[in-house]
Amino acid sequence: MKVNKRYKNNNPKYIGCKFGRLLVYEIIFKEDTSGSNAIYWRCACECGNTVEVRPQSLKSGNTLSCGCLKSEVKSKQMTKRNIKHGMSGTRLHTIWNGMRARCNLKSGFAYVYYGGKGVKVCEEWLDFQGFYDWANANGYSKDLTIERIDVDGDYCPENCKWVSMSEQSRNKSTTVWVEYDEKKMSLAEAAQSAGVPYKNVLQRIKKLGWTAERALTEPTYDSSKSLRAKCLKRGANYSVVYNRIHNLGWEESRALNTPVMPGANQYTYKD
Repeated sequence: MKVNKRYKNNNPKYIGCKFGRLLVYEIIFKEDTSGSNAIYWRCACECGNTVEVRPQSLKSGNTLSCGCLKSEVKSKQMTKRNIKHGMSGTRLHTIWNGMRARCNLKSGFAYVYYGGKGVKVCEEWLDFQGFYDWANANGYSKDLTIERIDVDGDYCPENCKWVSMSEQSRNKSTTVWVEYDEKKMSLAEAAQSAGVPYKNVLQRIKKLGWTAERALTEPTYDSSKSLRAKCLKRGANYSVVYNRIHNLGWEESRALNTPVMPGANQYTYKD
C-alpha cells in the first residue's frame, strides 16, 4: 500500500534522528510560501541554534546545519587564500594587481595602452606566488618599479626588470632615441650625459629641426646672463636700463649701475 508522503513526514519516528548537524526534536505545521500549511521539522543545531526545515531538504542532504556549516567552509576558504602568500595589501601585491588590471580591465583608463594593444600577463604570473618568487629572485626592492624591456612586449620574466622611476620614465613608446657618444640611448640620457637641459634639446630637434648631434653639442642660451636677469639681480628697473642702452647708447655697465633721480623720467640720471 502506498503511504501518503505527507503522513510519512509526520511520523514521530523521525524525532531524535540526526541529519548532518541537525537533530529533529519536534514536528510542526506552518504556512509555507504558497500560503498552505506544510510539515516542518524543528531541529537543534550543534552550534546551539534552532531552525525549522522542510523534511525533504534534510533527507536529500541539501540542509545539514542552520547555516553555520556553510559559513565555516567559506571562512576556511578565505583563510586558505590569505595564508597562501600573506602579501595582500603589500607594495608588491599592489604592483601585481596593477599589472593585471592594465592588461585585463577594459574599463580601466590604462587598458587602451596595454591590454588594448595586445599586451598580456604570462601564465606563470597569473598566480601571485609565481610573480612573487620571480620578483625576489631578480632584485626587487621598495624603491624600484617593474619595467618591460620591450614596451610592446608582454609582462613575463624574459621581458621585465626592476628599475628606478627615473629609468622607467625614459622607456616609453614616446621616448626619443638618439645615437650619442657611439651609443644608442634615450634623448634624456644623452642630454644628461652632454650636460644640456633636456627641454632645450627636445625643442631644438622638434621645433627647429636640428640634428641630435647639433642639439646636444651647441651651447645653450644662459638666461641668467640676460639683461632682465641682471636688472633683477641689481634691483634696477628693466625699462630704464633698456632705454638707456638702446635709445641713449649707454654702455651696459653704466646703464645698470647709474641710479635714477627721484621723480625723474627714465632718461634722467645722476652720476
